[in-house]
Amino acid sequence: MTDSQEAHLQREAHPLTLKDALRTSFEKLIRHQIIEQTNIRSIIPIQSSLSSLSRKRALLDEKHQLVRSSAIATASDLDDLRHEKELAFWNRQNIDVDRISIFHQRNRAGSISNENIVADNNAGGQSSTMGNHHQSQQISTLTPLQFKQQYLYTNMPCIINNLPFTTMTNQWTYALPDGSKTINTKWFLENVGSDTTVPIRINPDQEVIESPEERNDDKMDIETDICVDGESSEENSLEETECQTQECQTTKLTMKDWITNRYTMNPTKYYLKDWHLQCLFQEKSLYTAPSIFKDVLNPFLLDNEGGDYRFVYWGCKGSRTGVHSDVLNSFSWSMNIIGRKKWTFYRNKSDSNINKISREYIELIQNEGEMMYVPSGWTHKVENMEETISINHNWVMIGTLDKVFACLSSEIGAIEKEMEEWGFAQNDGIQEHELNRTREDMLRGCVGMDTSTFCILVINCCADCLIALLLCNERFEFEKSSAGETNCTSSSLDEVWEKWFDATCSLKVLGKLLGTIRNYEHQEVEARTAPRINLQGRLNSTLGNNTASDAVKLMQIIHHLGNQMIQDNS
Repeated sequence: MTDSQEAHLQREAHPLTLKDALRTSFEKLIRHQIIEQTNIRSIIPIQSSLSSLSRKRALLDEKHQLVRSSAIATASDLDDLRHEKELAFWNRQNIDVDRISIFHQRNRAGSISNENIVADNNAGGQSSTMGNHHQSQQISTLTPLQFKQQYLYTNMPCIINNLPFTTMTNQWTYALPDGSKTINTKWFLENVGSDTTVPIRINPDQEVIESPEERNDDKMDIETDICVDGESSEENSLEETECQTQECQTTKLTMKDWITNRYTMNPTKYYLKDWHLQCLFQEKSLYTAPSIFKDVLNPFLLDNEGGDYRFVYWGCKGSRTGVHSDVLNSFSWSMNIIGRKKWTFYRNKSDSNINKISREYIELIQNEGEMMYVPSGWTHKVENMEETISINHNWVMIGTLDKVFACLSSEIGAIEKEMEEWGFAQNDGIQEHELNRTREDMLRGCVGMDTSTFCILVINCCADCLIALLLCNERFEFEKSSAGETNCTSSSLDEVWEKWFDATCSLKVLGKLLGTIRNYEHQEVEARTAPRINLQGRLNSTLGNNTASDAVKLMQIIHHLGNQMIQDNS
């Protein structure tokens, strides 16, 4: 990847792209007759579309009503559900994670027509430190929604196998006569390019000792860069790395030099990671992300910034990432194309409800062809047990937008404290507009996203959720009239549950954002939100006063309509 390509990937969100994203949400809502406008300054809600969801409620069968109520209740109690699951996990006598197998049925065209998920529930089983699949205590078959309810929404880790990574990544390895696999370096030289530069991260651990023959630093151009996984040396406190990006040393090598020299370089110090390989290939897909991991973060960033959180990691035996939790409180998944990793997860020490006898950590082995799902906020470190290439995604689903907001809020508080210590906040010579722009720039540097970008992302998600509810309701009504009242499929009801859950979650976060606007008249929102964010001022500094006012007005209308709809269906 050339320097200009990498600069394009890492550029900040331009105000024009955020304005375009806001306009896209605005136009979608108009097209589906949720709002209307007389001009750009005048947004008028149309009650008929969303209120029809409430008026038709009496006509829906009891099962459909229960599904709606269940989804709304689950979204409302999500924090408590996550906490209960985490306590139960760490307080078990023997700790292990469930192993998930996904089986696909394909149609004649080769496309996936059905997905069966089987969970090997390991509660109470023996530790998986050696990576062996022991005798399971319980096997259960899950629908995609049940998988999300059991692991994603409640923030529980698991290991997944049998995923259909059957695209270009198959060419990254080839079989040896003994049946084992090795890396097909020829593919990388020919398809990536022997002269293309790749990012080599340098382990921050200062205790690494190398012989003079091993040291190649004098041949490398060392620079300071951002590690998106927020890793640190283990001597640092875990709290220092929570949901943050961290500065780390990086060098650039050509693809050819990495392949030629990777075995002679100290593997505990040098690691090819945070490599945006998929972006290098642009429209040519290297692999297919799992359908059960519906991501709202990367598509939004690709459309509005040109960057992403999709990476390839390539390290020799002993290469590692230090103790960290993932950037922005995001989920992550890591798929081993070749090799094995040892994962160490640490419990939340700040939670006094976890028994004193519970484990401090758990170690797990991720084998070749397996995917590790890492929940939001779980502190961990990873070590390659042999030469390993993995695909890693940081991603966010609508149900975890609240975790991203918590990360941003926490960092905003830290930045405000730092600015007060510097005297910026009290400096009359600096205009409020400039201070807010500085706040947004600092926030982006710390966690990889500013408040304005997150706000537009949430607006986009809320708009999509409201539209999805309308379309889902129309399909359900059609199926009901065609199949009869008692024959609606479980997949249809699962879709209804998921749409209402997503809508409730996104509207909760939208309410929290609105609560940061000074003089916003909504006591319930205001009472539960940190007041120091000053969203209006931050939006003004990024988008300009007029567009910022449009954004806030659209937020207020969506929040009002959505909340009324949820109250009518709870």
